[in-house]
Formats: sequence, C-alpha cells, structure tokens
Amino acid sequence: MRCKTCDYSLWNLRTHQCPECGSPFAPSQFEFEPNAVRFQCIHCGQAYYGNGDKGHLAPAEFDCVSCGAHVTMEEMVLTPAEGVHDDKAAIGVQPWLDRSKPSRVKRWLGTVGLALVGPARLMRRTPRESSTAAAWGFALITSLVVSIGATAPLLFFMGIGTFAAARGTRSAGGGVASVAFFAVLFAVVGLFCATAIGMLMLVLLGLVAHGLLKLTGTTAFGIGRTYQALCYASGANVGSAIPCVGGYVGWIWWVVSGVLTVKEGQRVSGGRASLAVITPPVLVLAMLIAAYIALMVFAMRMASVAQATIAATVGGTVSTQQITEGLFLFAD
Repeated sequence: MRCKTCDYSLWNLRTHQCPECGSPFAPSQFEFEPNAVRFQCIHCGQAYYGNGDKGHLAPAEFDCVSCGAHVTMEEMVLTPAEGVHDDKAAIGVQPWLDRSKPSRVKRWLGTVGLALVGPARLMRRTPRESSTAAAWGFALITSLVVSIGATAPLLFFMGIGTFAAARGTRSAGGGVASVAFFAVLFAVVGLFCATAIGMLMLVLLGLVAHGLLKLTGTTAFGIGRTYQALCYASGANVGSAIPCVGGYVGWIWWVVSGVLTVKEGQRVSGGRASLAVITPPVLVLAMLIAAYIALMVFAMRMASVAQATIAATVGGTVSTQQITEGLFLFAD
C-alpha cells in the first residue's frame, strides 16, 4: 500500500497521513488481496482480516472483541498479514492499464506474466469500469505476436525459397524485386489472416461463454466484463507462439487462465466458469475430430469404389500389387 502522490509505503501508520509528502489517505481508497491485510484496533492492537469486497473489513465498523471500543476500518492500523510480502498484500495497478509506465512493451509483458501465473489476481486488478477497448487492444497485440511466432518456420523457409528464386530470376534476366514483393505480400496476408482468425475465435468464445453463464445462473456484470476476462487471459496463449509445438499446448493454458479470470470477473463458481469457457474449445475439437474421421471414411470408400471399378473393367479382381505394377508399366 503506497501513497498515491509520492509512492511512499503506508503500512503500520497510526495516523493516516503520508510521512513523506503529508497527503492524507484512507484504507477504503485501496484494494487488498482477501485475508492478506491485518487491520489492528487502534486501542488494543486486536487484529482483524479483510475478507469482504476489495479485501476490506465487513462490516466496516463494530465493537472490538478485546477492548469493547467502537472502531472503524478507516482508523485502524494496517499491516500485511503474517507471511505476506507487503508488495503482494495490496492489489496493484493492472500493468496494461498503468499509464505511468510509458513502455507499451513492458506493460504488455507484465500483463502476460499475470495471465500465466496469476490470472485471478490479474482480473482483480482490472477495474470493472476500465475500457473494454483496451482489453481488445491487448488481445490484438497478443494474437499478432502468436501469429508471428507460429508462422515463423513457414516465413523462414519461404525466405529461403525467395532467395533461391531471386537468384534464378537474376540469372534469367528476370525481376528480383517482383519476386521479393510477392513474397512479402504473401507473408503480410498470411499474418493478417492468422491474426484475424484468432480474434474471430475470441469473439465467438466470448459470446458462447457469456451465453452459457446466463443459462446456468446470474452474472455480476454484462458481457463486456466477460470479454475483458477472456481478452486479458489470452496473454497466457503466448505459448502458442513457440514454433511447431506451441499450438498443441498454448491454447490449453489460455483456457485455464480464462476459467480463472471469468470466475473472478463475473463472481461465479468455478464449475460455471469451467463449463462456460471449456465447452466452446471442446466442441471445436470434437468437430475437427469428427471431420477428420469423416474424411478418412470417405477416402476409404472412394478407394474401395475405385478398386471395384477397376476390377469390373478388367473382368476380375485386381490386387494392390497388380495395380502398382500396372502403374509402373504405364510410367515406363
């Protein structure tokens, strides 16, 4: 808990005035992790722990159980709970929304880090009234980074092919610039399509997830809050940027992070959040598996039909070996 004027630590102060700059403060101006802050009676030192909304005491005023004096949260002495580091007790600013940090890259990396290891804390740091457009901006940058990483091998080999083609066109008197132009154009279009597909999936995921939340009960806030949760949770999808293997595991981390951010953001149970967030990707995966099986069945049937047709044409049963030999003879 730090002074909003000079960033001085405000723990363990009997007078609610910053010793550094003199600015007054009140505990209600800050948000805390639940049960992470010890509120001490100013008369006898009896400790209470904030487990209410924003980590505050509930109720905010009462008679002390030790000395009987009437106390309010605003006059108590605040210290981090035992075993809790002072920087972890108070909920800080959500990195992406922290305008005091001019570097957009650092803000993005900080938000990605929270999405990976502290999604619930990330959502608690995201004010309900914060801009949903900012969340979409974060998701767009993340989707672009993932697209670049996932397509890096393709772009690498395409670059080698372009270099070879450029050498060929130079020796043949062709235009090197035209080859390079179409290669760059292909890369840009590919990245645009991959990023657009990722954002479209996020849109559909939010619609389905919020719909399932509504079907299974009430939500604390509207669909904008659900999209905030899923957009910031998409930071956990950076694992998908790892070439070749990332796509198999990155999205799983995103789904897990999405469950925790939706649970925290909409104040629903873990079961409802899991149903809402996990159902869409499971359905998509099931559809892909079904399409693959259908394609294999279709290919096997077409092969059987082709073999039967050939057999009927030559007036008998034709083995695979005979067909192979016939193809080699035809090739010769």
